[in-house]
Amino acid sequence: MCVIAYASKGIEISEKEFRNCFINNPDGAGFMIYDPQKKKVHIRKGFMDFESFWSAVKDLPTDKDRVFHFRIATSGKVSPECCHPFVLTDNLDDMRQTDVYSDIGFSHNGVMTDFTPTAALNAPYSDTMHFGAEILYPLRSKLYEESTQYLLKKAMGNNKYAILGKKGAIILGAWNTSKETGVQYSNTSYEERKKYYDYGSCGNYGYGSYNNSYTYSVDADADVDKLSAKIKTYGGIVSSWYYDTDKIYFTVTKYLYPTNFSEYNLRYVGFGAGYSIPKKEKKVETTYTMIRCSAGNVPMNQEKIEMMMQFIEDCGGSVWDMTENTVSKDIVLYVTNFNELEGVVQGVTYATYGTIKGVYDDETGTVRVSA
Repeated sequence: MCVIAYASKGIEISEKEFRNCFINNPDGAGFMIYDPQKKKVHIRKGFMDFESFWSAVKDLPTDKDRVFHFRIATSGKVSPECCHPFVLTDNLDDMRQTDVYSDIGFSHNGVMTDFTPTAALNAPYSDTMHFGAEILYPLRSKLYEESTQYLLKKAMGNNKYAILGKKGAIILGAWNTSKETGVQYSNTSYEERKKYYDYGSCGNYGYGSYNNSYTYSVDADADVDKLSAKIKTYGGIVSSWYYDTDKIYFTVTKYLYPTNFSEYNLRYVGFGAGYSIPKKEKKVETTYTMIRCSAGNVPMNQEKIEMMMQFIEDCGGSVWDMTENTVSKDIVLYVTNFNELEGVVQGVTYATYGTIKGVYDDETGTVRVSA
């Protein structure tokens, strides 16, 4: 789902915070800054590892507004060209340029479901690029007007945008400000965190956390020390290894994108989960939104379920329970704090179709529907 960082004039950036951003959003990074000599916004993007990115941004002048973006792909290929920021234009191919000057540049955090390409992660263009070409570009001469920004905020939902031009930066949506640096972030993934789903945010009562683990295989001749070190740079910790005749299997605390480990022939194998010791808190009746998820003619496997849980979490929601239709193989997620009515994420169609009242049972990890 990405994170945007906005450092206004005079604000220093933090290697620690930016490294956390990259670990939590590992599909490429970029930045933009206004160049007063050229009277254009300079956009550079397509940094697929943190070291090259940090080398490019650490010495940027602090007397100018700077916008940085760290990507998690939800549509559009994982590639340098689909990284943010983008040139504001109606030409999608021009948006793919990785080192370019433009009158206006923009970055996005969120999912614009109405603009998501049907090819999802196989598409050469993302939802952000389509939204920019079809909505932002026609409004380019009026973006700095308060009325235009008001309408964009109404249309964006939970999405966040950072726009940069000669007149300065436009920051749209609800942002978080780092207490240590003063840098503004479009979500909290600048903080160091473990990969887990918090099933305990119902009202003010917590019921513990739901911890995930993922099993992968690599070729038997892989250098496990180098692989472990690389996994760590993406925020994962390997908890166990075992060897088979032609494969090495391992369990890790973070979902890994196979494209980032292509040299190891990484393959997803399976998923595991378990609850931490739950808090003994008062149980409260809560209204849960039911989200039906379908992958079309194929079953909703664990990888797709995991991806939808991640999507809902990144939108500020929490997943509390799940049921499966044994005939259609669709699943229903019981969620709170999730306001997206429908959409498509990486080939999975989701839609809200009702609500129920119930109480979360921390012993069974399920929602008991109220009578």
